[in-house]
Amino acid sequence: MLESILLKEFKKNPLEGSKKASDLDMKDPRWPSSAGWEKRRSVMKRQPTPEKKRKKLRKKL
Repeated sequence: MLESILLKEFKKNPLEGSKKASDLDMKDPRWPSSAGWEKRRSVMKRQPTPEKKRKKLRKKL
């Protein structure tokens, strides 16, 4: 359940908290880095959430 909530939050704003993955190169010719494409990395950490806060999150979604 919590994973689906995190996924929905990520889909709302996928660039929030993301960082450029400088150690990864763009190898796909359809998305050249010369055209401005860059790989990005976003880490979503699971943290225990109190039941009341979980209910609020469910109502928002």
